[in-house]
Amino acid sequence: MEAGEGVTDEAIADVKNAITLWNQENLDKTDCNAANGANARVPNAPCLDLITSGGIADVVIKMKVDNGPILGLTSLETISPSSCELKSVSIQIRGEALGLNFSNVHIINVTLHELGHAFGLGHTDNQNDPMYLSADILDTCYPVKDPNCIITPFTEVDDIAMNAIYNAGSCIF
Repeated sequence: MEAGEGVTDEAIADVKNAITLWNQENLDKTDCNAANGANARVPNAPCLDLITSGGIADVVIKMKVDNGPILGLTSLETISPSSCELKSVSIQIRGEALGLNFSNVHIINVTLHELGHAFGLGHTDNQNDPMYLSADILDTCYPVKDPNCIITPFTEVDDIAMNAIYNAGSCIF
């Protein structure tokens, strides 16, 4: 994870929380070296270990503060044009999502959304799904802090898609 100038410690903690939630939601574990938990929803999903410095990461999350219109962006590179095996993934979390106008929960939801893209999920038309296209309806936290904000959980549709991708024996996206 790389945090640019002006990114708050609180925003960094929110992205770390999203990584932990990814592992808990999909694999029912918080340590990638541990066995999957009994309630793993997507047993073969990638587990995310946080590397803050000194290592090489397959997925790089770059956080920066600029007030652009895009809150998150995911770019993928495969090992060859005919393969869907990932060589690297770059996720940018940016814009007002890292400023004071967004809640902690909103930053977590945007990060979960981009992690979904990194591992094969597309957009949905379900406003209660983290993969919904528009962030302004993604949760009740936009654009101000709201004590009633909730982290948008992945839905059954996401589980089906993730299981199809990671349990198929070959990539299908």
